[in-house]
Amino acid sequence: LITAAPSAARSMLNLFQAYRKVRDQLEFSSGDGRQAGGVNSPVEQVRETLQQANNYFAEVEEAAQALREAVAGSDGGDTADRLLESVVRHAATDPGVRVRIIPADVMNGQLRRYDYHRRELLISEALRRSQRTFHLLVQLALITQSDMFDQLCETHEVDDGAARSLFRSTLAGYFAGAVMMPYDGFLAAARELRHDLDLLGRRFGASFEQVCHRLTSLNAPHARGIPFFFLRVDDAGNISKRLAAGGMQFAKNGGTCPRWNVHKAFRTPEKLLLQAAELPNGQRFFTIARTVPQNWSPPGEDAPEFAVALGCEIHHARDLVYADDIESAKRRQHDAIGIGCAVCERMDCTQRAHPPVGHDVRFDGNSRRVGLYNLET
Repeated sequence: LITAAPSAARSMLNLFQAYRKVRDQLEFSSGDGRQAGGVNSPVEQVRETLQQANNYFAEVEEAAQALREAVAGSDGGDTADRLLESVVRHAATDPGVRVRIIPADVMNGQLRRYDYHRRELLISEALRRSQRTFHLLVQLALITQSDMFDQLCETHEVDDGAARSLFRSTLAGYFAGAVMMPYDGFLAAARELRHDLDLLGRRFGASFEQVCHRLTSLNAPHARGIPFFFLRVDDAGNISKRLAAGGMQFAKNGGTCPRWNVHKAFRTPEKLLLQAAELPNGQRFFTIARTVPQNWSPPGEDAPEFAVALGCEIHHARDLVYADDIESAKRRQHDAIGIGCAVCERMDCTQRAHPPVGHDVRFDGNSRRVGLYNLET
């Protein structure tokens, strides 16, 4: 090619160099194109570790199943309504921790506090029942599964002190969810109920967000669930939790696409928003978005507001009860969304907040488009 068509070869080389430049820029930029400055932060390290593990930890699943059987019997038959009391009784004997529900004003803003010397776990009355169960199990995991968590830190090469502490807490949360929603029983129920999130929550005594989290971890080689992706955002679009799956990727920092229905969830609190969407590369997804109930906050203080989104590739939508009557999931035309403005190739997007990296921006004082930028294609 170099000999036969030197100009074409030179153009290909320039194109590849431009690609390398854009890729390097994106690796160190946020979803809105700003330099992130926190690529090696403990949060990003833990997120990357979860991503590499596909959010599945067999050792934690086994330990969680063992505790569930110890609390509820070998058949795991203790109902969700009795699980909290059963775990409280079990904790009193193994590992010998007394659990107390404490008034919110005494907890002074804390949701959970463990007194190592008194062997007491104090849980705020402000927490809902599912949250109390979850926090109790998280603390039990930190007490009883410390060696396993240390081993997993070594296995996944999480060496930084802050990242190690966060990873251990994340594993404890994973453990708690696995006890509340045992793998085999939860997977079977998800298939039976066709992933009705509210019914799953009622059956297992878990919150909407807890159910969404658990669905992303059903990745055991012998029994896989649907590869869901998940994220949680605030009303400013900041991502506080994210897990990519099924080809869906998220910008490491910054916000997401404003065309995604998750951002509209704050207008209709606790109402499910369903969307069939398509990325610029042609990948299609079905997503479910909803706000999560606000935690209690003292009078005069605003409680944090979040919305969560759960999604999967469009061909899995037939296994979701929510897609049955959604015309957008069956028609060819899907809502056009992107990952983030910095990496989105939709030049005609009228909601673009930042120009895409690697493209020239034109400004013409004699005309104005609907969108903010006039981009070279």
